[in-house]
Amino acid sequence: MMWRCQQHASTRVVRHANKRLRGKWLIDQLSFLPDPTKTQDDRDVYIRTVVPFSMISGLAMTAPFYGFNVWLIPMTLHIYGPEATYSLRTGSVLYVFSSQLLAMAITGSLLAPHIRDGSLSTGLGMLTGTVLSSSGLALTGLFLEMEMYGGLILSQFVLCGIGAGFCMTLIGYHGILWFRETNRPALGAGLHGFFAGLWPALFSFWGAALENAVGIGRSFYCVALMVALVQVPAILLTRSPTELPLLVQKESVISEVISDPLRAAAEDENGDADDKNIGNVQMSRSDDSSSTKHNSTNIVGNQIDNEVETFEAQPALTRRELLSCPQIWLQCFFLFMVFLPGFGIKYTISPLMSTIFSASEAVQSVASFLYLMSYSVTRLFVGFVAEIYLTPTSAAKIATGIQLPSLFFMGSMVKLEATSNPWMWAFVVAMMVVGCGLAASKVCIPLGAIENWGIDNLAQVNAMLQLSAGVAGVLGPFWIWFGLSRHSTGDLYIDDSLNDTEEDKLDIQKIMGNHILMFGACVTVGWLGEMFCVRKYKKVVHHVVNEGTSGNGQKGDR
Repeated sequence: MMWRCQQHASTRVVRHANKRLRGKWLIDQLSFLPDPTKTQDDRDVYIRTVVPFSMISGLAMTAPFYGFNVWLIPMTLHIYGPEATYSLRTGSVLYVFSSQLLAMAITGSLLAPHIRDGSLSTGLGMLTGTVLSSSGLALTGLFLEMEMYGGLILSQFVLCGIGAGFCMTLIGYHGILWFRETNRPALGAGLHGFFAGLWPALFSFWGAALENAVGIGRSFYCVALMVALVQVPAILLTRSPTELPLLVQKESVISEVISDPLRAAAEDENGDADDKNIGNVQMSRSDDSSSTKHNSTNIVGNQIDNEVETFEAQPALTRRELLSCPQIWLQCFFLFMVFLPGFGIKYTISPLMSTIFSASEAVQSVASFLYLMSYSVTRLFVGFVAEIYLTPTSAAKIATGIQLPSLFFMGSMVKLEATSNPWMWAFVVAMMVVGCGLAASKVCIPLGAIENWGIDNLAQVNAMLQLSAGVAGVLGPFWIWFGLSRHSTGDLYIDDSLNDTEEDKLDIQKIMGNHILMFGACVTVGWLGEMFCVRKYKKVVHHVVNEGTSGNGQKGDR
């Protein structure tokens, strides 16, 4: 009887110790991979090598997701004809592609609770995201060739948007948690941003070349195949720290079974709470949940009322508690104002360069590459310096501040008709500065969520902030296209070679100059909000303790 009980308890504890080891079988099969569950040294090597590799693999879908601006003009001309003009109607291609960012943010918001409690398998989530993204791209090519343009809403907004939500959210969130074990969560966010910018930067060249070589429809098939193949390693390797915990502690638990199997079996019955603290990914709340107490004492007769006011910093909040905080809505609004210009320019680089400067396709690709590459490198740079030399909040304020002079310079330059070749490259440099500010602000979203709300609230706070960024990703490009559609002297052709009158150019330059200047005003509002309104969340708890004194002078509870 004792032997059976011992065997049963040992089996249950071993199963409990390994039930969260999702993906461990691949590491066992590939002996050259470091095993993050064995020793701390192997775990550190795993974080430095395997985690970045899985991140760059899993973010291949960002190539067309963020770099589609080089496809924007060819695709619009393919749908509406070679003599299509700028109008709200012909902007439908831009609306569908830019709305992917909103679909991604909504998906991330819905996934946040499941990522937070570990109920979503990371490998299954990456598989879902890859299948949705690649199938959405393939369907886009099919709809273009069959002239079923209404299907783009399904293929791009629904499939590619949701697929990006799975991949971007899982890689970004778990990347931060992995590098947090090395006290460098900012580096995890920086690497995520770097790879998410590197893919679309390179796509500025090979995406445009692919479209010229095989046509706009077939180019989607090629990109879909590339995404499906490149992201296979990420499906197999991307895991969260809690799915691959360090099992040193479990060895001592299993050894205890031999000495006291009944106790071990009983503890395993209630072991789900302990399961969240496996390995060295236990999140100490000493940094995130510090509290400050202020006491005030009132003495009335023999009764002493001690009122203790406790400031509980960054407690774990439910979704309802979070939504009831005015601070989260302020942060979302100011973030929206900051991101509006960056996304507006990022997704419309080709139309801006074509209409304002009559730039060729090659120049448009170079401008897109420079913007996206500066965006990518800046995110990596901020990942290295944030939390070492600057706090995330300070970095965000600087990132927003550097955009202000660039936007006002761009708007004034265009409005004053300074559109010669040297001024064009000055415009591109100013765009790069705006891209750097956008990139730094993007990195600071999850890091600022940790700083202001605590690690326990990272998933849902980050999801809400990303949702506001998603709205900016839709309205920013719309504002640019709306400006291009406001041409008052006649039709402005999307194919700039058809715009042969000087009057057309002067009119659109004044309009776009005003629109860019209004972007500068938006960033000014966001910067002032970050400077004076964004605060750390602290929960105020009031406790009243009543004490009294008895007749012989001794204290007693009442």
